[in-house]
Amino acid sequence: MISTEVEGAKKSYGVYDSNTATKLFVFGDSYVDTGNFVHSESYKPPNGITFPGKPAGRFCDGRILTDYVASFLKIESPTPYTLRNSSNLQYGINFAYGGTGIFNTSIDGPNMTAQIDSFENLIQQNIYTKHDLESSIALVNAGGNDYTNAVKNGRILDMPAFIESLVKQISVNLNRIHSLGINKVAVGLLQPIGCLPALNVISFRKKCISVLNFVSKDHNIKLLQAIEQLNNQTGKSVFITLDLYSSFFLVIETMQKQHAAKISSMVKQTLSVITLLLLIFFILREVEGAERLDEVKLFVFGDSYVDTGNSVNSASYQPPSGITFPAKPAGRFSDGCVLTDYIASFLKIKSPTPYTFRNSSELQYGMNFAHGGTGIFNTLVEGPNMTVQIDSFEKLIQQKIYTKADLESSIALVNAAGNDYATFLQGKHGSIQDIPVFTASLIQQMSLNLRRIHSLGINKIAVGLLEPIGCMPLLTVASSYDKCLEPFNFVSQNHSQRLLQIVQELNKELGKPVFVTLDLYNSFLSVIATMQKRRSGKFSICFY
Repeated sequence: MISTEVEGAKKSYGVYDSNTATKLFVFGDSYVDTGNFVHSESYKPPNGITFPGKPAGRFCDGRILTDYVASFLKIESPTPYTLRNSSNLQYGINFAYGGTGIFNTSIDGPNMTAQIDSFENLIQQNIYTKHDLESSIALVNAGGNDYTNAVKNGRILDMPAFIESLVKQISVNLNRIHSLGINKVAVGLLQPIGCLPALNVISFRKKCISVLNFVSKDHNIKLLQAIEQLNNQTGKSVFITLDLYSSFFLVIETMQKQHAAKISSMVKQTLSVITLLLLIFFILREVEGAERLDEVKLFVFGDSYVDTGNSVNSASYQPPSGITFPAKPAGRFSDGCVLTDYIASFLKIKSPTPYTFRNSSELQYGMNFAHGGTGIFNTLVEGPNMTVQIDSFEKLIQQKIYTKADLESSIALVNAAGNDYATFLQGKHGSIQDIPVFTASLIQQMSLNLRRIHSLGINKIAVGLLEPIGCMPLLTVASSYDKCLEPFNFVSQNHSQRLLQIVQELNKELGKPVFVTLDLYNSFLSVIATMQKRRSGKFSICFY
């Protein structure tokens, strides 16, 4: 059972227009099943005691991932396929079945291929139109039960081949879902299976089994590669991922520090606000009313990870920056797209105009205030820190450049702190003794910044977690760029944990998920690991 209820979660979903609503189609296991496994524990107490107030088919005391994604999309959770009828199909269908997997498991239920067969049957019956499908989302999450079965059946030595076959079948499944008309598919990465109660019983459920967690890591690396290949084939970002692996660990670590509870009880709480919000931002506004996508605006604050042109007198306007996009140096600290461009693409808008180049005819997609090399506080770069960037945003609002409606339907992207730490370390000659105090001050100021952006009218704010600063060339030069410096990566981990706590507190205060996080830390490490496997040469990452 997974405990998910948080303060404010019992409020009603609201009233939705079912005629224009985005539809959600769900495939997978108990993490997303809302009622298909009729003769199971999901229909017995204590499941459902906090939502909907009685057992109702969720392997949880409250809401699960499907419910939260539906809530973000402002629709009701789609009807379980088992309970479907002609009057309750307007929000999509949930085909997920607890205990099942990509392949057959010990549970007598439909594996993912069979679930997709059921989806295809509904399409052949003209239950959903082409337009319904094109404006909808698929949520896919499975794999844990496959590995649990494999371990119990003694296939641990055969695991590499099993991973290959599993990821290959997932790839086939994802491609098939897209071929049926769905243009946005969210895929859950595999949770740390070594922390599952069914498997960590050999440690008396006091700790996770590391060797099994390596299986999850390997699975996720291969799945990310498969998804990248699928997106390259389609020529667009059809498939996105939800990092349940890192989310589980963040929650476990937090619970260990706060309660010193057993792992088994912590795992039950992994789908907390942290888990549910992580990276779901990417699909939030993509389809929140297909007719209103052109109204969404993106406001950006931060450093070089999101700056698309404000740092005029910098290397971002010199080769090799911009050689792959837009084919010439154009203000990005990258040879191609930066995070801002990808998020704008997900929202189906152009990247917002850099504040430096604003004019009255180029404001329809929002504004980018980010400036490469800057931070939450002042840094070694002479540019506007985040407070000053927000000042510029506030001035535009005071000038009535953007209306209240503009702001309420828009998104803010916030990413900074790497340059703050770089400046601090250079000033302290690499000492980390005073970093805890510095981290606390950074987090406090970031909290003020986030509150302020929200107070100016933005109701959805995505916040980047700190990248692994121990992998910055500034620091890896000490190892001839051969490896990251782990003590400094612990600084990033501590910063991100504190930031996650602040985000959670802010959301609780507001009673709704205004703030979401983007896990840049694990994204970086995943890329580094992949590159190290592909080539044994030296590596370095550019941070500005």
